[in-house]
Amino acid sequence: MSEREYCPICKKEHEVVYLTNVRGAIYKCSNGKHYGISETVLYADNDVEKERRLNVIYNFIERKPFCVKGAYNHYWVFYYDENVMSQVDEEYVNVFPLMQDYPKDVAVRMDRILLNLADDHPMLSETFTQPSYERNFRRLYCESKDIPAEIINIFTMLSDMGYIKAIVPVMSFDDEGAGYGITAKGWERIAQLRQTNEEVDQGFIAMSFAQETNNIKDCFMKAISDAGYKPMNINAKEHNNYIMPEIFYEIKRSKFVVADATFPNCGAYYEAGYALALGKEVIFCCEEKTFNDPDKKPHFDVVQKSMIIWKDEADLITRLKNRITATVNQ
Repeated sequence: MSEREYCPICKKEHEVVYLTNVRGAIYKCSNGKHYGISETVLYADNDVEKERRLNVIYNFIERKPFCVKGAYNHYWVFYYDENVMSQVDEEYVNVFPLMQDYPKDVAVRMDRILLNLADDHPMLSETFTQPSYERNFRRLYCESKDIPAEIINIFTMLSDMGYIKAIVPVMSFDDEGAGYGITAKGWERIAQLRQTNEEVDQGFIAMSFAQETNNIKDCFMKAISDAGYKPMNINAKEHNNYIMPEIFYEIKRSKFVVADATFPNCGAYYEAGYALALGKEVIFCCEEKTFNDPDKKPHFDVVQKSMIIWKDEADLITRLKNRITATVNQ
């Protein structure tokens, strides 16, 4: 059934279609993007948390407007579940793992906003105004009820940091207010951030690193290398930081993730869910005898996703290499 309703993303009234498979609706925004939002996304502890979830959804859609299912584009359906470590399939996105990368720190938020401004206005001749972002406020990760006041503070802070500046008289834009442009210092910061966030030719390995999994790890590393990518084994990385930020960083930089389901591991499921939420290819692998054992079979959520069921180590290496070659960056 189609009706008109307030949209939680853009805060305007437009057409919605209620979902029958989950409690929620498909919102047909005037921005040309359609997305399904389960009611679980809107059940937050407070208004700020709810706005943060919606900001994450909007910025996800900006990167990947549609999911590809078969030969057709479909809208994404977003839900929130802290107990699910992976998605049901590529059409459904769990917002919970995506929130782990939310820029709650103000300095990180300013960096993320600056990147969005650069994506929206890549030409040196382009300018933007505060009122124009009142219509696109989620690109600025606005979280308060007073959006215009928050946007003023964001532009002031970016100006104080030297990243943007007013470059034309106020009256030149009539009711739009002062036009802003990104400064040389701003473009320099953008280049630094893009280099940090840039994908590299590596595949992240998500698995238990117990002694009994060494043969699987070795197969993963060989298959990834044979496919022309660098395997990222977080246990082998030298660093002085807490482990989870390093894992998130390396997953973001990776083109894909290979996850083991032979030895179920909550951490591996969590990492796979995070990667899927970022739009990465995730390849699950499971030994055949484990997959066919009712007492050891992987979790129901994971089994629904196409996975490599391998017979022996040679079979795993060959099939994983072929899957990487066929699916990564296609």
